[in-house]
Amino acid sequence: MRKERKNKVMRRLLGVLVGACLLLGALAPNALAAPFEITGFDGNVTRNAAGEPDTQAGSHPFEVSTQIDFATEGGSPTRNVKDIDVELPAGLIGDPSATPHCTMAQLNAPFTSNEGCPENSQVGTTTIFTNGVSNTFPVYNMVAPPGVPALFGFVILVDPVTATATVRAAEAGGGTEGYGLDIHLHNISQGLPLAGTGLSFWGNPSDPAHDAERGRCLLAKAGLGEAPAGGCPYTADPKPFMTLPTSCDGKPAVTRLRATSWNGEADTASFATHGNFGEPLGTDGCDRVPFGGSIETSLGTPTADSPSSLGVDLRIPQNTNPNGLATANLRKSVVTLPPGISINPATANGLVGCSVAQFDQFGEAASTCPQNSKIGTVEIATPLLGEAITGGIYLARQTENPFGSLIAIYLVGEAAGVRVKLPGEIALDPVTGRLVTTFDNTPQVPFSDFKLNFFGGPTAVLATPVTCGTQASSAVLTPWSGSAAVGAGSSITVSSAPSGGCVSAPGARPFALALEAGTVSNAAALHSPFTLQVSRPDGSQELGRIEATLPTGLLAALKGVPECAAPAAAAGTCTAASQIGTVTVGAGAGTNPFYVRTGRAYLTGPYKGAPLGLDFVVPAVAGPLDLGTVNVRAAAFVDPTTAQVTVKSDELPHILAGIPLRIRSVRLDVDRQGFMVNPTSCEPGKVTSHVASTEGAGTDLSDRFQAAGCGALGFTPTVTPRLLGGRKALNRRRHPRLQVTVKEPAGQANLGAVSVAMPRSILLDQSHIKTVCTRVQFNAQKCPAASIYGSAKVTTPLLDKPLEGPVYLRSSNHKLPDLVVDLKGQIEIVLAGRIDSKNGGIRTVFNAIPDAPISTFTLTMKGGKKGLLVNSVNLCRAQAKAVVQTAGQNGAQHDTQPALATACGRKKGR
Repeated sequence: MRKERKNKVMRRLLGVLVGACLLLGALAPNALAAPFEITGFDGNVTRNAAGEPDTQAGSHPFEVSTQIDFATEGGSPTRNVKDIDVELPAGLIGDPSATPHCTMAQLNAPFTSNEGCPENSQVGTTTIFTNGVSNTFPVYNMVAPPGVPALFGFVILVDPVTATATVRAAEAGGGTEGYGLDIHLHNISQGLPLAGTGLSFWGNPSDPAHDAERGRCLLAKAGLGEAPAGGCPYTADPKPFMTLPTSCDGKPAVTRLRATSWNGEADTASFATHGNFGEPLGTDGCDRVPFGGSIETSLGTPTADSPSSLGVDLRIPQNTNPNGLATANLRKSVVTLPPGISINPATANGLVGCSVAQFDQFGEAASTCPQNSKIGTVEIATPLLGEAITGGIYLARQTENPFGSLIAIYLVGEAAGVRVKLPGEIALDPVTGRLVTTFDNTPQVPFSDFKLNFFGGPTAVLATPVTCGTQASSAVLTPWSGSAAVGAGSSITVSSAPSGGCVSAPGARPFALALEAGTVSNAAALHSPFTLQVSRPDGSQELGRIEATLPTGLLAALKGVPECAAPAAAAGTCTAASQIGTVTVGAGAGTNPFYVRTGRAYLTGPYKGAPLGLDFVVPAVAGPLDLGTVNVRAAAFVDPTTAQVTVKSDELPHILAGIPLRIRSVRLDVDRQGFMVNPTSCEPGKVTSHVASTEGAGTDLSDRFQAAGCGALGFTPTVTPRLLGGRKALNRRRHPRLQVTVKEPAGQANLGAVSVAMPRSILLDQSHIKTVCTRVQFNAQKCPAASIYGSAKVTTPLLDKPLEGPVYLRSSNHKLPDLVVDLKGQIEIVLAGRIDSKNGGIRTVFNAIPDAPISTFTLTMKGGKKGLLVNSVNLCRAQAKAVVQTAGQNGAQHDTQPALATACGRKKGR
């Protein structure tokens, strides 16, 4: 009862004091005449109760204190302060988890009750100067509300006051003051005419030197209750509360103040750390500050050549001994992932980049990076917060990022009102694709775990190495203390392959491919788009070069298609006039490759010894990434005997700008209107392909091809032989010129074979066979001029210009040399005819005519001294007929016996 009466008396006394303060403030002369002003702002960092300055980096000082003085008149402030905001230097850290916490209910309890704040929750003191009176009160570590990093509370007479701690955003321009602590006292009671205030935080709340100022022992000094008989010792687990920066740049640290009155007036002030005599002091002794760390990397799947999640955990052990030095804060980390782990092009499906404005690195508000730019999660464990800082990893826009780099990431995390926004630069090895990630100027705050987890799934941003084995990752960690960086290592293991088995060398992987090829419609003689696609599964060697041979008769109508000039083809700048189709490329590991469907195929002129070429131009644009333009050229060979087309590509790219493409499929659609034309032979054929891998392996592929409806095609070619040279050349024992003209109606089956047998009256004059070209000479294009016995010309709807060339006698395995027509122009075609005797007459048979449409074919043999044919009779006195047998590519026959056209003329009546 006596104690309760004493408490009531104390409350009345406090009420009287408060009323007196209010009255004195109201009666102060000219109280509203002078402006609001900060007249003093200073502070100290001490290492002991004697007040000696503490400059040791990473130490837990005895006390960190500040004092603020406001302008007064007659002992009262000229204005009542409303808000006080103090900005502590970056790196000066307070740990809210260092002590137990006090609740608001406990803070509001009477000083002398046992229900007040626990003495172990005290982290410092505050001194209030009002109306010439100063009082010192305990400052408690409060239970912070959601979204607030830390809250401190104290009671001034009967009014509870709270101070909120927040964390500043990153500083623009690369400054190092970002992520420092700010202390805010807002809405200070107008009933408290505050002339000045001091605030002191303890570096080590468990230090016995603070016992006399702890809790009820301090209140007892102010006459507010009695000190416990046993004193006020600290009884919780000892942990440091305040820690000096772990950097030593030699510069004094600056503390800044902004205060605002209830009238809306504001003033600012600052001070730099100094000694007892005002000399500037900065932190020192960084060489004594401990530092170390480790890294752990982990894959979500042990399967090679597959999309995978990836975990990266940087650990920095923290020293929580209040009597020791704190671990140096991490300034820079350079993490090199294991070789073979690379950007997966398949991640581009649906991915976008986050802009600089959306990231808003230096803004107080939350980042607004798009959800579909998120590629992982981040979790940062720090002893300063009761919960981990969690958030996302976002892909930055290409080049539109703080580094101007192709690839960069943004880490955005939040907890208890603390927002962390860190940009990370990613460098890609242009040869191997190995990834190196750098975070620099990270906040000067301690953390024990820095975990990055990149998403897995079919469109994971990363893919595993293509071979099995254990590969090392590494980290180089640099502290703010300026001491030497430390290295750390980890490893990942790939133990299986997508197709079973496991190999350790890229060249030992299988090279299993698939080929799909053919025309959209296989109707004979029809113009139809043609498609060829080569694909490979995960785990297979990558595509290097592709060679494809079309079946006989599947040809291209080059007429009206201008060839792209060599310089434009080399630069990948062919015009639309030369485009013959489109290219689609699938890239990336996993079941959902990314497809670039905007490639284009162009017709070019001669290339690498081939009469024609192709230029494949593929914009390497994958989602938010633009890697430029891929330009791959190919030589298009035409077999002179069969007119079969073989296309041989140059090496396909396997890495662009440090991103291994992991090409899964290449598809060519030759879809120019009226360009490709089907055979007129329905014999089974195939599209064949030889594909070389990037490791030097090769494989042969084929896909069946057969035209349909050949029997419905007409076949009525006309073959017209003529003897030229006038009437004189038609006399006996003369050598006339011979001209044979072949015409084919459009839309019919193409000519497959032709036999022209001359009448018995026309013989082969073997004495005129003087010079014959050997096969070796012919293949080397070095036939003697004397081996030319005629000329030929063919026009075809497939070409703009005719093919023309000489007619040679070439050595053969038969009794007589072969008659060989060498047609040249945009392409080269060689027709070999066998010369023999049929029913006593000379016959020439061409059995291997390409399945290609012709409009007109004209063969002209020389006469005279170079003539191979000799008349046994006067041809103007005896009508002569040739026997012509023709076979179509569709198997149809058409035989005729045309009369030899001559210049004889006919007399009337004959």
